[in-house]
Amino acid sequence: MTVGIPRSSAGARGVALSMDDADGAAASDVAADSEMAAAVPVEAQRRGSWLLGEWPLTLVIAVTGVGLAVIAMHHFRWGSLAIAGGTFGAAVLRMLLPTRRVGLLAVRSRFVDVVTMAGIGIALTVLVLITKT
Repeated sequence: MTVGIPRSSAGARGVALSMDDADGAAASDVAADSEMAAAVPVEAQRRGSWLLGEWPLTLVIAVTGVGLAVIAMHHFRWGSLAIAGGTFGAAVLRMLLPTRRVGLLAVRSRFVDVVTMAGIGIALTVLVLITKT
């Protein structure tokens, strides 16, 4: 029986422990195994690209912030409608953009995300419209 230790915890080279001996203490280096030594290419991130890379989430947060500022100016209905619009916008962005481009708006599957955000937007809009000011 051979037990392998992944490269991340074994250092630069993978290590396998062989239990075929009577002592059970022999250790030998293993060659690069496709499962144990798979190289994953990682793209280098540029500074300042996070904000541009997460533009859908940045846009939704900006619209929500505007809505909160409008509420702070004692315009509850308009501010809440702005927040509901931001939530609908998040649902539309999640529905139209590919998963790799939507960034942190992707939490679960596309269907679950869109239905959840659209449902929150509808509920907030209904609450705003039935609330007396």
